[in-house]
Amino acid sequence: MPDHEARLAALEEQLGHLTDACARRRLDEHAGHIDETVVDAFFLLVAAVGVFSMQQGFAMLEVGSCAKDHTKEILLKNIMDIGIGAVSWWIVGHAIANGDDGFRNSGVNGVFGTSGFGYINAATVGKPGFGGQAEWFFGLSFAATSATVVSGAIAERCNMIPYFLLACLLTSFVYPVVAHVAWHESGRLSAYRDERLAFGCGLLDFAGGGVVHLTGGVAALAAAWSVGPRDNKYTSRGDPVPMRQQSVVLQVLGTLTLWLGWFAFNGGSVLSASRAGIAAHACFTTTLSGAAACLSTGLFFYVTKRRVDPAAACNGILAGLVAITPGCATSNALGAVLTGLVAGPLYGASAHFVEYKLRIDDVCSAVSVHATCGMWGLIAAALFATPRYYDAAYETSRGDRCQGAFYGGAGNSLAVAIVFILLDAAWVALPVLGLFAVMKRTCGVRSDFGGRSSDSELDSSKHGDVLLPTSVKMPGSVELRAPAGSDDSILDGLAPAGGISEAKS
Repeated sequence: MPDHEARLAALEEQLGHLTDACARRRLDEHAGHIDETVVDAFFLLVAAVGVFSMQQGFAMLEVGSCAKDHTKEILLKNIMDIGIGAVSWWIVGHAIANGDDGFRNSGVNGVFGTSGFGYINAATVGKPGFGGQAEWFFGLSFAATSATVVSGAIAERCNMIPYFLLACLLTSFVYPVVAHVAWHESGRLSAYRDERLAFGCGLLDFAGGGVVHLTGGVAALAAAWSVGPRDNKYTSRGDPVPMRQQSVVLQVLGTLTLWLGWFAFNGGSVLSASRAGIAAHACFTTTLSGAAACLSTGLFFYVTKRRVDPAAACNGILAGLVAITPGCATSNALGAVLTGLVAGPLYGASAHFVEYKLRIDDVCSAVSVHATCGMWGLIAAALFATPRYYDAAYETSRGDRCQGAFYGGAGNSLAVAIVFILLDAAWVALPVLGLFAVMKRTCGVRSDFGGRSSDSELDSSKHGDVLLPTSVKMPGSVELRAPAGSDDSILDGLAPAGGISEAKS
């Protein structure tokens, strides 16, 4: 009997091993049928949708930061950003950013792509098959973000035609060249190859703090300077005057929407589902930096002004998110926290300098959030990159040479960052200034009202909006009157068309 039990136990053990082996073989066979390009394309699509949804965050943030009577103006600009950006990116932008370039092999070009204009065929540029279209969509979401940054800086006074031309210029030419130089495997400053690297390392900008946000911030600075401030923004002595803001609720909701989209922005920059671990790390550092910047911004404004404005706290969060974007995959937790802690006060000091010293009217602090903190993000990435995360992010073994200066690096990555900042500032500012100089002499760059507060504003004159008076009477009912000094928005939409008669003042 004991012999039978021993044999039975041995047979059961063998059966278990065979069952496990069969299961593993079935899984291996199933995995062999999975097309990695399909999985990567789906990954990019999900990430692109997340980044694309940031447009609604920008819209809410900008509308909340502006006067109520400019709501339609802001929303129309944000909508047209997408329309103009998509067509421009389709015709020429994607080809310049991702088209063929022989710099990697020959040392020629390295600035722009030369194939895929019009993108008629999915296989003309980028990934083969329909995966290239996912890459196209992901690139579009980044290009549109760069252009939308400008809208918040020149709100309430910029004419539509110059703004639409600016959006076309940025998404079709200015941004694509920057993206090609920094990210294409043959771009002159790209880190995505192992030979002909700038300073032996290439630019450390994993998700676009410089390529996207610094580019948009510099364009915002040039545009805001060209258009000039809103009427009544500065006194005769040059002191800034607080301007009306519509809704702190929209500001906060817009910021939270952007923060959510930022996880797709930074995490999706790994470009492949097989690198989900790096994506998770990017989201981890993004969270830490945004949170740290929120706290340091609150402390900065409490110390300097003895109060904490929710709008400033929102911009502080965005400052931390912008700053961590270049090094989201290469910094560790401590580096991310330090990046955010510096970004908050840096945003506050920059906003004060822009408004009080430069006397540039930046409605949404786009220059300070995106340009200033974009520059800091590039420098921070070159300071806090660890060898381990650098090698994992760029799939290379040069981490010991290109690691951050605070971890023993020789400063190669820092040198490339400084060069890129200088080149990007010149490349973006000059065409924007040139465009607005031409527009000033032709159709004009300022709207009729230039940010004034009156009974008939930009919305009502340009976009068909009819603002209700503070007192309206419904047919056959009592008169509705808003309390003195209150926002008359509570009366909006109460009556059907033709059903309101204005009360005479």
